[in-house]
Amino acid sequence: MGSGYGGEMRSRVVAGVLAGMLAVGLTGCTGGDPQPSPTPTPPFASTDAAYEAAEATYRGYVDAGNQVDLADPKTFEPVYAWLLGDALGTDKKELTAMAAHGWQMRGDSKITVVEPLAWPGSDPTWGDVRIAACVDVHALSVTDSVGKSMVLASRPDVQPVKVTFSRDASTTTGMKIVKIQKRDGKPLCGG
Repeated sequence: MGSGYGGEMRSRVVAGVLAGMLAVGLTGCTGGDPQPSPTPTPPFASTDAAYEAAEATYRGYVDAGNQVDLADPKTFEPVYAWLLGDALGTDKKELTAMAAHGWQMRGDSKITVVEPLAWPGSDPTWGDVRIAACVDVHALSVTDSVGKSMVLASRPDVQPVKVTFSRDASTTTGMKIVKIQKRDGKPLCGG
C-alpha cells in the first residue's frame, strides 16, 4: 500500500507541476499588449497609378511584339515576359505555330487609344485592372512561306481589345497581362 500511495502522490505532484508550467507558459504568451498586425499596403498608390502601369505594360507588350522575328524564337521571350495565364499560353501557341509554318511578320502595330475599364468589385490599387484599347494593325502583314498573305481580308485596320492585368513584381511596371480579348462598344476604334 505504501508504494501505491507514493505513486499516487508523484502523479499529483507531476500533474501539479505540469499545470503550473502550463499556467506560466500561457500567461507568458498573453502577457503585454498584443502587437497590431500591419495593414497591407496596396502595390499602387492610386487608381491613376494603377492604370498608368497597365498602359505602360500593354505598350511594352506591343513594342516587344513589334520586334518579333518568327525565324528567331529568342525574340519571343520579351513578349512572353509581359504575360501570364491565358495570354501567355495563347501567345506561345500562336507564335510557335507561325514559326513552325515558316510564316513571316512585317510592319508594326501601334496603340491609338487606351481607356480604363472599371468593373464591380475591382480595386485597381491592388492590380485589378482592365483597359480598353485600340490597336492600329494596318501596317502589320503576315505571310506564309511562299509569300501569300495570311491576314483575313475582313480584318479591320484598327482592332478593339480589352486587356486584363494582374500585379506582378517581376516587371518594371508591376503588372503582367493575363487576358487579351476582342471587344465591342466604346471607345470606338474606327477603321
